[in-house]
Amino acid sequence: MPFRFVYFASSASFAHTVLCSLLEHGWRPEAVILPATGIAGISFAADWARLEPTPTDDLDSMGISLAPSYVQPTALHTAWAQGVPAFAVRRLGAPAVGDLLRAMTVDVACAACFPYRVPVTLLQIPRLGFLNVHPSLLPNYRGPVPLFWQLRAGEPNMGVTVHWMDADLDKGDIAAQQSVTLSDGLSGPEADKLLAAEGALQLAHVLGELAGGRTPRRAQRPGGSYHSWPGVEDFTVDAGWPARRIFNFMRGTATWAQPYRLALPDRTLWLIEAVAWHAETPATEVVMHGNTAHIRCAPGTLVARLQESA
Repeated sequence: MPFRFVYFASSASFAHTVLCSLLEHGWRPEAVILPATGIAGISFAADWARLEPTPTDDLDSMGISLAPSYVQPTALHTAWAQGVPAFAVRRLGAPAVGDLLRAMTVDVACAACFPYRVPVTLLQIPRLGFLNVHPSLLPNYRGPVPLFWQLRAGEPNMGVTVHWMDADLDKGDIAAQQSVTLSDGLSGPEADKLLAAEGALQLAHVLGELAGGRTPRRAQRPGGSYHSWPGVEDFTVDAGWPARRIFNFMRGTATWAQPYRLALPDRTLWLIEAVAWHAETPATEVVMHGNTAHIRCAPGTLVARLQESA
């Protein structure tokens, strides 16, 4: 009997990259399951619904409506394009959702960026359980947006973890883990894509192990950390940080569209774009060139564009 799995995703690019990579490596899910709250225009009264593409005059050769070129493709678009059944769910704890998953008779469920907490009753339905792809080296940086916190901390050891899901968030046994080195100045979407691609490779390896009758599993080491969603205050930076750290943090989180507060002894600067960083540490605290500041850090120099004055 072939090995069967289902994929729990979201509209996030991380989840889409993982799905595309799995398909490229020959791992085709029985279905893609998405949160109803993340799909524009969906409305239904039941606890789950089958998602079908809307017929339009703009069709590809398979008769599937194409997303406009300005729409970022998601896991849903790829599921439709590949003929993988797609479902939206509203309440994971609803008996009807459990019945849906049982009817698929899958060996394992996989998740990436799925925003709902999966109840234990659902975790127990797949024969082997649930796997999750998490973009950090667990047990460090548990929580919903680990990339943000790793960039803010100037974390030198980033990576991805495929772990078994249990009743606690991001605390389940590790099935696979791999470090990932990010280049300076990557945007958030670029970093997400690299981490997701490696996460998919690790997940595909784990699926191969499971299909061969082996179950990779080891407990997480004690300790670790958890971070929730950031607030405005978490976009504060400090000239006592290395310039490289501030540069990478600002570049990697620019899509959040928040100004970065930098408090100096005699003024407060509001930074909106990291332009460059240099290893040399100048004697002068700040040198202005128009609306661009060259800021002394510890060590190095940050070159950043300032928010326009009101």
